[in-house]
Amino acid sequence: MADENEKYRLEHLSNDEFYEETVKQEAEKFDILYNQWKESVVRFHLIKQEDAIKRFLDLMESKRFVNAHTRCEIFERLKTEQLRVFQQRMELVKQLDDQPSSKLTKDFVTSVEDKLR
Repeated sequence: MADENEKYRLEHLSNDEFYEETVKQEAEKFDILYNQWKESVVRFHLIKQEDAIKRFLDLMESKRFVNAHTRCEIFERLKTEQLRVFQQRMELVKQLDDQPSSKLTKDFVTSVEDKLR
């Protein structure tokens, strides 16, 4: 009987060690894959930004916009739109800041978040 108890104890210890080692290995794999994924997301955004800049510069240097006056109008429209979006976002942030914390419900925060999109 003592041999069987010892056998079961050793078997449980072996299983526990196997489980702990497996958890550790899977955690390491997860960390590696998660870091690779994050790096891929960053690369994707950089590629996307570089492509947008290239397309914008190609458009600006095309025959469509050889007139300096036309370029200035485009930049003024871009500036106006960017300023409008900035002011809208700042107003939403101000709404969040002015709201007492007791009124910061999920619905309120979600509505502000939806407006930011």
